[in-house]
Amino acid sequence: MKWSIYNKLIDSSEDNEVVFFYNYFRSKLLTLDKRLASLIESSSDDPTKISKIHPDLYKSLLDDRFVISDEINEVAECVNAIDRKFSSDEILRITVNPTLDCNLKCWYCYENHVKDSVMTNDIIKGVELFIENSVKSQTLKKVQLSFFGGEPLLQYKKVVKPLAETVKSICTKYEKKLVVSFTTNGVCLTNKVVEELKNLSSEISVQVAFDGGRDFHNKVKCFPSGLGSYDIVKSNLFNAIQNEILTTIRCNYTLENLDSFKFLVDDFREYWEFPNLRFSFHKVWQEPETLELHSKINELKDKVSGMTFQSNIQSFLGDSISPCYGDFDNNYVANYNGDVYKCTARDFKPENRIGHLSSSGEIILNDNAYLRKRNRLTSQCSDCRLLPICTICFQQRFESMDDKCPIPAVRGNADMNIKKYFHDVKNLNRNEK
Repeated sequence: MKWSIYNKLIDSSEDNEVVFFYNYFRSKLLTLDKRLASLIESSSDDPTKISKIHPDLYKSLLDDRFVISDEINEVAECVNAIDRKFSSDEILRITVNPTLDCNLKCWYCYENHVKDSVMTNDIIKGVELFIENSVKSQTLKKVQLSFFGGEPLLQYKKVVKPLAETVKSICTKYEKKLVVSFTTNGVCLTNKVVEELKNLSSEISVQVAFDGGRDFHNKVKCFPSGLGSYDIVKSNLFNAIQNEILTTIRCNYTLENLDSFKFLVDDFREYWEFPNLRFSFHKVWQEPETLELHSKINELKDKVSGMTFQSNIQSFLGDSISPCYGDFDNNYVANYNGDVYKCTARDFKPENRIGHLSSSGEIILNDNAYLRKRNRLTSQCSDCRLLPICTICFQQRFESMDDKCPIPAVRGNADMNIKKYFHDVKNLNRNEK
């Protein structure tokens, strides 16, 4: 018998007499007295020693597979589990770009906006046919329909509303659950739009990015006239929250604007207790990681520690416990011109597409699709202790030119990241109770 290579002893942050023994591949947890943790450490070369000293503990270790047979190849088991997870067809994730045009222009946006671009009726019909063909599957349970862009609500009447209503009819016909979400700057999220969205599904969500408090936000997200959008968007979100729309305020922070988010948070004070409001903090991707930035993040954590809103600010890794939606095989992004991509985190250039949507609703895949799937693990993944919980996305691994971990700092700090992951999972489970 041998120890699982995915075990980790983790000190409790709340009780000095308790230690957690965590298997992060199988999501198993034992809460142990520190003396038992010492027994585990002293048996690191041979777990069967424990059977003679503490048979009950040894049985628990066997039952939860902290201790496994010598013949088991855990890496192969882990790779197979990853394949099963991402090849599941229980959920269809389809993101639609109604347009790549936008009414604002943020300095950090990676996209090349296409003025006056709009999805044609033929492509809308192709999307509808693709979804209908997919939901006929007996194993599919849910459709996650997302709208991205550009600013998707610029084409609300022409694309978003008719497409969403047709997809709702399809899901009703085949008795599938429908979830609808929007990534929007919030300018066009009017009261009328919110009222109509509520009729589509019991689960409607919006994610709206802010770039700090009013002054900072208005410098980044302003109209061509120079008028800032902060007050318009804030008012629209007040209405969305009141109408029970799941609302995520994405806080795009830099070293310069980070302190100002406390003013943004305070502007939503009357909604802190609403279960459908959440603040999500994310570093602007061009902003370098520095000690000064991390110090300011810790200062912000201290300032908001007593506040009662939902947020990822107190977690170690933010939303890192969730894999990228683009990693799932049954996930597609349909651009306004019929090009198909795997995710929204790359510019919508022809060279990045994985195929195109036919008029009959079929996605015709190209070589990028097959290469991306084949190369979704690097040569270093199999000997990395983080493999079961790694959320470095397949796109980043695929783009790794030397077939090595694209973020070696994550791999190099494996022990620390396992602990951070555990505390994030623990806090998430606690919050859901």
